[in-house]
Amino acid sequence: MKTESTPVFPARWQGSFVDLWVVCFLPVYLLLCGKEGFYAVSGFKTALFYGFSAVLAGWYLVKLGLKLRRARTQNQISLLAVLRSCRKPSPARIAACCYFAFTLLSAAASPYGKEAWYSSVCHEHALTQVCYIVVFCGVSRWARPRKPHLYVLLAAVLAYCAVIVLQQLGKNPMGLYPDGMDYYSIQIRPDYLFLGTTGNGDLVSALLSLMAALCLSTALCAKGTHPILRLAAFLLAGLCLYELARIDVLCGMVGTALGLLLSLFVLLRVRRSMKTAGLLAAAAAGSGGLWYLYCNPTGIGFFREIHSILHGNLSDSFGSGRIYIWRQMLRRIPSRLWLGVGPDAARRSGLSPFRRYNARGELVAGATITDAHCLPLQILYTQGIFALLSWLALLGLVLYPWFRRKNRTPAMEILGAGLICFLLTMLFCFSSVIIMPFFWVALGLLAGEAERIREKPASVKTVL
Repeated sequence: MKTESTPVFPARWQGSFVDLWVVCFLPVYLLLCGKEGFYAVSGFKTALFYGFSAVLAGWYLVKLGLKLRRARTQNQISLLAVLRSCRKPSPARIAACCYFAFTLLSAAASPYGKEAWYSSVCHEHALTQVCYIVVFCGVSRWARPRKPHLYVLLAAVLAYCAVIVLQQLGKNPMGLYPDGMDYYSIQIRPDYLFLGTTGNGDLVSALLSLMAALCLSTALCAKGTHPILRLAAFLLAGLCLYELARIDVLCGMVGTALGLLLSLFVLLRVRRSMKTAGLLAAAAAGSGGLWYLYCNPTGIGFFREIHSILHGNLSDSFGSGRIYIWRQMLRRIPSRLWLGVGPDAARRSGLSPFRRYNARGELVAGATITDAHCLPLQILYTQGIFALLSWLALLGLVLYPWFRRKNRTPAMEILGAGLICFLLTMLFCFSSVIIMPFFWVALGLLAGEAERIREKPASVKTVL
């Protein structure tokens, strides 16, 4: 049976102030990075994010003030009475508030004092975490995925990829590199291994993973949009995947490949038997690949590391030192299991610096450990197990409707696919305020859409 296809977004603009906030946030935060370029990109984007969060918090206060004024005219001047009249928070926002509360407790109990609350060196401290929750709650409560969001997203992705392409052609758009340097100068100065408007290659790969999944799922699932728009989204997805392969950042490629496979398995409307066959085929292919790597020590880099791991040899140098970082953190977690060392306080927690040597014993790389390069482990180590459980509960509550086919809208399909790819990439990438706001905005949009569909399921039309 075939029914009328559902537009991905409402046909006309009926948005709130927060919808307009999302429209402005997506291109501005993605493309602007300050006058000093890559030297100060993290500090600039942190300040920009605080500004956007302050605007959203101001909107909260305006809404509360209007409720108080309305209550005064009804002789209900008690703030408690006004709060009781507000809409009951959804389970997802309750989980987000629990994450918020345990993060503040972690900062208050941190042995590193004010640096857990705010630091000019690292930017994922308690203040930034508070802003994440402000953004999530505001977007999930008042915003809804709309056509302008889609248009702005595709335009921003195109502009972001254009900057990367120009940099790879030897240009210096927007003056992001220091004078006299370009993308290929990284052969001389490894500390300038930056591109896009984001900076670090790992962060670029995480953003490209999110963008590729959003664009590809738009092309596949946005049945109610114009065919030209869907074609443009498909081409942009291809461009993102090409750039992801060209910059050769493994965490992004692995996360994107796994995320797209999972998304296709969830979203494709085919018989269960076909999905089962596809899953078995993928499992067989994966098992065959692992058996080949087990039997053949040939290969370099990642494949040689997989061969060694399959034979029980787990070196600290594997994963560009990630094994070394994870082992150190896992040994220290039991001593501060409940509340962690404090938000973004890993730098001060006494972890031994990472060092890499060549075959002649010469030091070729060294760095202070500031992040776990695995988002769940980072939350566990810095904010404690209660914050991690709250964060996982939030993800489960938001993503569960995406896994179910019942009442799933195209907008939910698009946002869920993007989040899955991003989260799988973040299992091997470090967290940063440069990219995490996009995650919280997408999570808020998906949570809000799922909440509205759950409240009014009869209004949802599906394509069978």
